[in-house]
Amino acid sequence: MVKNRKEKGQIFSVDLIVAGTIFLMILTLIIVFANESSNRLEFLEKDNFRTEAAMHAANSVIYTEGNPGNWENQSDLNNVFGIGIAKSRNEIDSAKLQRFLDLNATRYSDVKDILGLAKYDVEITVINLQNNQKLAKFGLDSGDSNNITAVNRFAFYNGKNVVVRMKVFEE
Repeated sequence: MVKNRKEKGQIFSVDLIVAGTIFLMILTLIIVFANESSNRLEFLEKDNFRTEAAMHAANSVIYTEGNPGNWENQSDLNNVFGIGIAKSRNEIDSAKLQRFLDLNATRYSDVKDILGLAKYDVEITVINLQNNQKLAKFGLDSGDSNNITAVNRFAFYNGKNVVVRMKVFEE
């Protein structure tokens, strides 16, 4: 007796096409989701590193005198390991601030390196809290950069309450 082999154990080509299509759709969704998750994680890591660097640099500038404490009197920055503009915590020294501002034109990259911001650009402004007037500015204009981390530190400068705003952004 001859059995008809077309009826048992064979896969219909339509079933195979539907199963393959569903499999490819699920695989595509998994790949897209994994890629989006990876991109989001990479963005968050970059943002966290930039935020940490900005906070460390802002603390160094406002809370310390620098290293050495008389760095503003040094002729070059080779022996300067930290830049701070404070007389004491949260009180800005006029001479240090002026030297810091003078370095903007000639040694901007070196200052960024000392502050630990070598792979970023920086904009630091000293703003009078009473009238919102900018008293001093160091660095580049952040413009409309999408990836900006801003850190504010309050201080006293010439008897006035000021905020020192440090914006760190991607080059």
